[in-house]
Order: sequence, then C-alpha cells, then structure tokens
Amino acid sequence: MLWRGFMPDFRVFELEERHFALAYPLARSAAGVSLPRWQAYARQVTLQGGGVLGVESQDDCFYGLAAFRTQETLRHGPALSVDVLAAIDLSSDRPVRSVLCTRLDEIARERGLDSIILTLRPGRVSAGWNGCELAADTIGYLRSLAGPSARPNR
Repeated sequence: MLWRGFMPDFRVFELEERHFALAYPLARSAAGVSLPRWQAYARQVTLQGGGVLGVESQDDCFYGLAAFRTQETLRHGPALSVDVLAAIDLSSDRPVRSVLCTRLDEIARERGLDSIILTLRPGRVSAGWNGCELAADTIGYLRSLAGPSARPNR
C-alpha cells in the first residue's frame, strides 16, 4: 500500500527478522525495551502466527511500527491484538498512522475478525487500584469493525 501526499511516499509491509533491528528505535519509543528483548518478542509474535508491520519512506527510514497477533478475548471473542504501535507523523494528516490503521483493519478482516484491541502505555490515568498497589501500565482500546449489533454475546 502506498500513501501519496505532501509527505514522501510510504510503504507498509510485514517485517522479516532482518528488519527487526532497524525498527528498534520505534519499538523502544513505544515499549521502552532493550534491543534483545524487542528482537525476541518480534520473533515470538511471528512464530505464533502474528506479524510486525513497518511503515517505510523513500529514504529507507522507518516511520511506523505495529506488532499484531490473533488473541481470544473473553468479551470480544477472537480479535486482532496490537501491543506495539508507534508512528512518527510530521504532518497533521497523520499519514503514517493512517496506513498502519488501514492495514491492521485489512489484516483483521482477512482473518475473519471483527475487533482490534490496541494496548498502549498510558499518559495520565488513575488505575483506581491503589489498595492493591497496582499502577496503570497499559491501556486497552477497542475498535469494532463489524459494529456492536453484529457481535453475538459469547
């Protein structure tokens, strides 16, 4: 998929293992992990039938990253789980985010899924679990592709 606009052309594609280290700065910005941890995680995701998307420009630099896999959830059934997402957008049109989200929607539909669950690090969020000494580490967001009426209660 190619996005054309005021920015350079962007290409979104599934990364092979040889690309994992090149995409590491984006993984570090999204998850704050070391290079060996990122590479091990990305390998594991792909071995489990998921993948890692990269968004690259004509200058061969990575501007976007998303790691995904199918996950069974209690509330939503099978969903596309995305737990690493990073985008560097230098335009208010957000072309990098746009191509990542479009491709994730396509992957979810190709797999017959009607939901995407995205896990991000929180900004300022109160966990509400102070008595248990828990803190907000990630926040989950849901995107329904089929609409709530299309999903049966499971």
